[in-house]
Amino acid sequence: MRSNSAWDVSEPQQPQDLVSLLRSPLFFGAAVVIVAATWIVSALNTERWVEAAPIPVLQEQDVVYLEDEGVFVLWNDGDPFGIHEEVRAGDTVVYCAPSETFITSNGAIFDRRGRAQSDGEGRGLVVLRTQMDGHLVFVDPDPSNGRRATTSPAAAGAGGCEAPGGGERGVVPAG
Repeated sequence: MRSNSAWDVSEPQQPQDLVSLLRSPLFFGAAVVIVAATWIVSALNTERWVEAAPIPVLQEQDVVYLEDEGVFVLWNDGDPFGIHEEVRAGDTVVYCAPSETFITSNGAIFDRRGRAQSDGEGRGLVVLRTQMDGHLVFVDPDPSNGRRATTSPAAAGAGGCEAPGGGERGVVPAG
């Protein structure tokens, strides 16, 4: 005989088997939430690391230009340094090796770290994230993941390089 007393202890429930647990609405709902959160996080993560060059090649060449990405990777003081070629829509940028500066199609000059060197240029180039893995240098070419270089008070000349015209891009070699 059963009693409705609060002091009665009912028999313990048997644990559900795994199949029943997997079929439960709570488990299904949790799985949907996890999958949706993973998709959202992956969609927001715009990192895309691209191999720039082996470290010895970058050390020897000093600057590597990745044309498909529109990215310059320089060897600065023992570390890789990425610069995106975009300044403003329609501007093209070249790296002038003789003066170790960047120059744009409108004549603006930037130093090796992307800092504005010419009068009237209020913002620097976009500095990109780089990393070394083993003997390789990688760069994240997405300018939205980078930051604008600060401006520098020191003025620099173009060192014999001219503003690029006709869509010229890349590196102007020394000599």
